[in-house]
Amino acid sequence: MEEQQTETSGEQTSAPKADTNVTAMKPQNNMRFIVTIVALAVIIAGGIYAYHTYGFSLPGQKPAAATVIAPTAADYPAVVAVINGEEVPGSELAQSAAQAEQTAVQQGLDPKDPQVRGEIDTQAMDVLINTHLLSQAAKAAGIVISDTDVQTQITQLETQYGGADALHKQMTTLGISDESLRADIKTQLAIEAYLKTTPEFSSITVTDAEVSSAYDTYSAQNAQLPPLDQISSQIKDQLTTQKQQTATGVIIDKLRASAQIEKKV
Repeated sequence: MEEQQTETSGEQTSAPKADTNVTAMKPQNNMRFIVTIVALAVIIAGGIYAYHTYGFSLPGQKPAAATVIAPTAADYPAVVAVINGEEVPGSELAQSAAQAEQTAVQQGLDPKDPQVRGEIDTQAMDVLINTHLLSQAAKAAGIVISDTDVQTQITQLETQYGGADALHKQMTTLGISDESLRADIKTQLAIEAYLKTTPEFSSITVTDAEVSSAYDTYSAQNAQLPPLDQISSQIKDQLTTQKQQTATGVIIDKLRASAQIEKKV
């Protein structure tokens, strides 16, 4: 039997724990794609939010030990949800689940464990719903992303991963087509632009007092921390990211409260 419901609240988001070393406090430079953030609302690289990284491993990351099951479109119905009248194909949920699974594996979790599997599937659907809601809001706001903007992001990714061949190798491993990558980047950029227009984001500020207080907290945990004047900008970036996460969660909650969401799985 199909499950039909109207969502009235979104995923609760929380700020990441502050790391206690300088490197960890630097804004992350991961690929900013659509995936988990929007379940989320994660934010990176001085960007407005951070979208899951398609499970790509950055150079130097420890390889995951667990085996990835890699869901495919064949594992899901042709339509897995209807969001404000927009049908969501099973292929999108398969990709979202594969990405969530990759993240779980990188965190040392076993996707074959029933509890972990259930959490992966739940997160994958939440990410998908949140992404579509934000994308719809961006479209309603009249935001348009050009092909040039998309290509700029791809060029940056190619540089980050050591060239076009290296990037495509990762994409092939994860079953991500060039068309899919470009579509996701365009959606990500549109959502980023939309979030910047919201009052929740435009009102974000970080004061010197907040930076000083955070530094006191970090330094109490790590005696090797450099002087405040050397890392104040990094701390400010991290505090801004935390506030952006909270703001994104609020925005998603509002969108869910007025949305018509019918889950098919």
